Amino acid sequence: MKPTSELSDEIHQLYRDLSARERAESLDPEESATLLRDFAERGGYSSYTAFMAYALALELTERDRRLNRNADENTRMLAELNTAMGRLTKEQFGLLRSFEALQSVPNNMRIVASRLEPSGGPVSAISENYKASSAVISERLRKFVAGRGNLCGQMAFQVARAVFQLGCARVLNEMSTNFMGEEVQNDQPREDERALLQSLVTKGTADANAAMRQAAELADDMMNQSRDIRRQLLGLDTIRVLGRVECGRMRDANGGLAATIDQLDSFHDDIKGRLEAILALSEEIEHWLGRYLRAGRSAA
Repeated sequence: MKPTSELSDEIHQLYRDLSARERAESLDPEESATLLRDFAERGGYSSYTAFMAYALALELTERDRRLNRNADENTRMLAELNTAMGRLTKEQFGLLRSFEALQSVPNNMRIVASRLEPSGGPVSAISENYKASSAVISERLRKFVAGRGNLCGQMAFQVARAVFQLGCARVLNEMSTNFMGEEVQNDQPREDERALLQSLVTKGTADANAAMRQAAELADDMMNQSRDIRRQLLGLDTIRVLGRVECGRMRDANGGLAATIDQLDSFHDDIKGRLEAILALSEEIEHWLGRYLRAGRSAA
């Protein structure tokens, strides 16, 4: 299938630049692969495989357009799903960065508190509790978003698998139709050739559906984990409010403690916004997965 989408021009240039850099800097294969992964991540994709799935969906859609055919609905749904997953990955990494940046604030709170109250006072205790709770959430997020075998990466792989299987099934089905009127080499009966192609089409479609069912299970798990993280954030909010109350009680003269609490407010607003965006995108992903699977059951 000849690449014809606008994206293919960008990829051709990327590989020309990469080849020139390989020659100039004597890059080894792993260094080249890292550059490709970096390119995909800058585009908001969880992996280069997820980016390739997006590119293939574009090519299939462009191929339909050039052949004056209606766009394939399954391909369109998978493209929409892949795009939503790219946005989800971006929000998740943003959430992780916000939590990691948050870790310095409780330390600042404890330093300020040491000048305003005796050792082991209420603000110091609040800062320690906040630090411990936020570290737990941060570690969970790291596994959830960036850890080995993280949910988002697994789901992106299953969607990419479905795109490739579906694309192969579509092309093989066209080959089967075209071979009906052609002679086959080596005297192999045409019906045997078509039967082989049709078996591959059936297997590819079944594998694509299996991948999407697996992705749907992962999406459900992602929704549950996102809700759990939101509940944990409510616990952090309670600790933050206690800090605000103590700040008012101590009449923080130099404003240092109040400024630190204000920092927490800002971080919490950002984190809440990202969590809401993640939940909304997770629901969108579940929507596209559900539509794809319902369409597959209807076709069957």
